[in-house]
Amino acid sequence: MKFLFAEFAFFRSQNRHVRTLLITMFIYFLTSPLQNTFSCAYILRQTHSVKTMMWFLLALYSAVPVTSWIVGRWMNRWGAERMLAFGLALTGVSMFTLSLVSLSSVWAVSLVGAAIGVAIAFVWASHNYLVFVSTTDESRNYFQSLEQSCLTFCSMLSSFVIGWFVSRVWTPEISYLIVKGVALLFTVASAIIIMRDRFPIPQKPAFVFFRYTPLAWKLFGFAFLRGFTQLFAIMVPVLLVFCVLRQNEFLLGKVQSIGALVAGLLLYIVGRVSAPRHRIWLYIASAVMYALGACVNAVLNTAASSLVFIMILLFFGPLMDMSYTTLFLRAADKIAEEEKRNSYTYIFAQECFFYLGRLVTMGMIFGALYFSEEKIITIAFPILTLFHLFSIPIAWSLSKMEFSEQS
Repeated sequence: MKFLFAEFAFFRSQNRHVRTLLITMFIYFLTSPLQNTFSCAYILRQTHSVKTMMWFLLALYSAVPVTSWIVGRWMNRWGAERMLAFGLALTGVSMFTLSLVSLSSVWAVSLVGAAIGVAIAFVWASHNYLVFVSTTDESRNYFQSLEQSCLTFCSMLSSFVIGWFVSRVWTPEISYLIVKGVALLFTVASAIIIMRDRFPIPQKPAFVFFRYTPLAWKLFGFAFLRGFTQLFAIMVPVLLVFCVLRQNEFLLGKVQSIGALVAGLLLYIVGRVSAPRHRIWLYIASAVMYALGACVNAVLNTAASSLVFIMILLFFGPLMDMSYTTLFLRAADKIAEEEKRNSYTYIFAQECFFYLGRLVTMGMIFGALYFSEEKIITIAFPILTLFHLFSIPIAWSLSKMEFSEQS
């Protein structure tokens, strides 16, 4: 108990903006499994088509860079916290709509995917800017680890409850509708909380540029390669459970819950004890484990290897997010100071390069689908993770720049 009180006191010592943002995202994270894993599972259950699920994800991610531009245009007028609140509420509405729309048409699926993509972009573009202006380099390891721990714990709880509810209570269609109705209430509650605070707005409204320093282009290359694994991390659990372990949302929920419980504890400990100089090693470990897990599972392609691979993703996925984000924000801090530009410039550019990386991933997956769904697991995923290893030298270079004054 003494440990918990000490950790709560440390949380209370953070500035108000950080506390408000963390509480808001904690409630929002309770809906996170629905936004990606279970939305994809729902589409697969209804259509039995990986291709339809891919069109859903393509529409979702295509909406992100366009919406991020809109967020940047409106941020000076309305404030990032209002943009975030709107995105939170819209997320709940768009997920609930997915349960009401007929999925027989690719256009209907794509339209709902685009709506969810707009909501996600409002949330994460605003969130990333607020993290940028509310934290310091010294506090970001703690912030990111606590946020990722909250995400994994919430995913654990939600995944188990959703998987059990959909598989064991009423019909899957009615169960999904009820679950997404509850998610709508959570997203509205989180929107109300963030609206109670006021955050700094960008001092310079311009944020779209086409000429950058070589260091900035290196940073954008880092974001491009990171985009490879974002779609990958969403699709892997769904495809493995539905294609290898047989269609079962309850199994999907149990697997994610058990892995998330262990991952959440480890992530929080890593964030509390690690220093900025450790970020590069955490990133390298995550990237290598991604590639190793994908390649071993592709060779074995058994139920046991699939479960191990999902467990790897559940821990090393959030760890990669934590290390990548802290490396990116620190480098962006320095570049924004050198180029004398609005900090949102680099958040928007990051979303654009994420999208380019996701497009490469989608192209490779569509290519694998031309042969069979199994080729996604045995060929596309290993190739993507091996390509992603090229991000390690870029991350190493950025980390050396970060600590050059301390060496």
